[in-house]
Amino acid sequence: MEDLIIILLVILFILVPIIGWAMLLGRIRDVSKQLLSMEAMLQKLLEKKTDASAEEEAVPEPVAQRSVVESPTVPPQTDSMKEVPEAREYISVAPPPPPPREMITSAAPMPPPPAPVEVRPVIESPMPAASAAPSAPKPSKKINYEEFIGGNLFGKIGIFVLVVGIGLFVKYAIDNEWINEVSRTILGFATGSGLLLIAAKLQKKYRAFSSLLAGGAFATFYVTVAVAYHYYQLFSQPVAFVILVVLTVFMAALAVLYDRRELAVIALLGGYIAPFLTSSGEGNYMVLFSYIAILNVGMFVLSLFKKWAELPMISFFSTYLIMLLFQMNTSVNDPVMALRLLLFASLFYVIFLLPLLSILRNDRGWVWTNRMLLMTVVLNNFVYMGFSLLFVDHLALPVKIHGLFPLGIAIVNMVAILWLRKRGLEYQFLLHTLLGVVLTFVSIAVPVQLEGTFITLFWASEMVLLGWLYAQSKARMYAYFSFILAWLTLISFVMDIVPYEIDLTEGQTIFANKLFVTNAFVCLSYLVLAVLIGRYREAFDKTYILRYTPANAVLILLSVFLGNVVVVWEMSRFTVAGSHISLFQTSYILFLSIVLSRRFRLGAGWSWAYFSGMIFSVVLYALTILPYEPESGRTAWMILATVVAELVWGGVLYYRNTPARSSASNGFTIYLSLLATATWTLAVRHLLHTVGWNDSLSAGFSIALSVAGFVLMTLGMRRHLKTLRMLSLGVFAVVLGKLLIVDVWTMPIAGKIAVFILLGVILLLLSFLYQKLKNVLFSDECDETEKEENQ
Repeated sequence: MEDLIIILLVILFILVPIIGWAMLLGRIRDVSKQLLSMEAMLQKLLEKKTDASAEEEAVPEPVAQRSVVESPTVPPQTDSMKEVPEAREYISVAPPPPPPREMITSAAPMPPPPAPVEVRPVIESPMPAASAAPSAPKPSKKINYEEFIGGNLFGKIGIFVLVVGIGLFVKYAIDNEWINEVSRTILGFATGSGLLLIAAKLQKKYRAFSSLLAGGAFATFYVTVAVAYHYYQLFSQPVAFVILVVLTVFMAALAVLYDRRELAVIALLGGYIAPFLTSSGEGNYMVLFSYIAILNVGMFVLSLFKKWAELPMISFFSTYLIMLLFQMNTSVNDPVMALRLLLFASLFYVIFLLPLLSILRNDRGWVWTNRMLLMTVVLNNFVYMGFSLLFVDHLALPVKIHGLFPLGIAIVNMVAILWLRKRGLEYQFLLHTLLGVVLTFVSIAVPVQLEGTFITLFWASEMVLLGWLYAQSKARMYAYFSFILAWLTLISFVMDIVPYEIDLTEGQTIFANKLFVTNAFVCLSYLVLAVLIGRYREAFDKTYILRYTPANAVLILLSVFLGNVVVVWEMSRFTVAGSHISLFQTSYILFLSIVLSRRFRLGAGWSWAYFSGMIFSVVLYALTILPYEPESGRTAWMILATVVAELVWGGVLYYRNTPARSSASNGFTIYLSLLATATWTLAVRHLLHTVGWNDSLSAGFSIALSVAGFVLMTLGMRRHLKTLRMLSLGVFAVVLGKLLIVDVWTMPIAGKIAVFILLGVILLLLSFLYQKLKNVLFSDECDETEKEENQ
């Protein structure tokens, strides 16, 4: 008995606050509606009064709105006002004259003029005082805490204390053997009936208080039936369950009769608790879930009829909570049982899609209840997918069908979208939400059903498809999901590559296996999406996440980078020589610099990309030849050709788009000259290795630097570029320093002779050129200095 009392107290402490809060929220909503309706009525009355006042003040005085025209004869004054129209002729110059009664009344005190005098028409502008006055402030909503505590909170506490008191009294009577089991049960029913009668009597004047009493009455009924079944065995299990069902139906009927949503909430909760109150621990799950399905359908019809949005939400959470508890406490190993549970889960899924009808029938606009119902519908999709995948694992099917469930969910939501559009219902938020659900579950279906690279392929395709759909329909949901899929595709791309080892995989062919094809398709997908953004730039600029700047450039660079990674990774897996990989990379850089030169102009903010490509190409060439390998000789010459072509193409692009002799141009000139000098010296070293003069590398380096310095000086003098001449002097300084510090002591005699003679000739020739061209070279510099000083 003590366990029962503890259970009852726990139930009361949980249910009563929930019921109280539900009733309180309902009461607050009713009061808010009444205040809003009163405010609207007052506003209409004020507007009518303002319009009436404006009309009265807009009516001008008759004399002020008429001009008098001289008449040929002036009759004598008479007492009758009917002679006034015969004496004067009135011409209307303003709005039409007021009714005759007002004319007589306003014109009665007017004496006739002694002589015909022309009176100019005076038009008085109406002064709408009422409309000019500031509108009355809206009355602030004040909460009467005394009324709330005394009339509401005390009532809830009182009914709880009363139920607990009755329970304690019954326990005391039982402990002292005052009443037997049958009398206790009758006493419980009598107490509940008494509370229900009092509630029915007070429901017209005290609706909130009567709802509290009715809820307490049904709580007493439920507890009485549970105790009579579990402890006294007065009822069999079917009888006790039927009694609870009848009580639930009766309470729902009272809720409809008295229009009290609080009673409907209590009845619904009681309906879900009823099977557990009459459970013997060996119940039939078929009966349990069939009863819950019937209860859900009945409560949905009631919510649709009365527009009580709380009922579907409570049904949703209660139903799936019961199914989750059943799954946790029951071992589902039988395929037949798993199939039946899957069918019940599908039935519940369909039932909890029906709140869409409640949203459409709600004529109060897109209120919070509609949003909560829509959240319930969205959650229903995810919960059903979870239970369906859980139950389908126990079906022991020969084929995998897991992906059909999220795909079926997407199809169901798509049918709902098409139905809404066919009926011409404009619920944009609802349509966009359902569209998001469709796209989500289509994207989920692939990783659920497929494995490996197929997921990446599908997500990449869907990313491009959604981008195209946004460009055609301008529905932003497509753009948002395309952005999300761009990230998911990149993550899946990395997950595809990481598990694979570098070693050759048995049975695969280079560039003809699913990993390479998938990764190449991903790179192409990013490039296609970038092209779509560029073609429909105006549309994508409205999305903020796929705007042309920077989305177009980022996607292109991502496609370029991933393309290089894909090919290099593939060649590394199949143990291709490092020189061939370097040849591909330098050729790839040259190809990109040519193809993308229109989209990313050198000197227009993308110089860093071209500079990086140039220096990366030179570094690749250096890494190929410095640890010289005879088998890579021909490949190294091909790499040199691509590097030279890259440097020439970069120089042409830059000098074509940048003004000559500017600071930026001077900086690029130095950068390009250094790269060209490094490439030249590496090529000379490569040539010496190829012909077998490995002992002459130091002398060859000095000679190569001397020739490079001479070429730089010649170009500097010819183009009048001081930058090149100063750079040439620096190169010669390096050669002289190396000659004095290293070559004199370590170089063979033949090398010394060649270096000294060649360097001496070059220096004498340069000195002669300086003497011969000094007037031309330095006069230009003097002119430039004078211009700068004058400015």
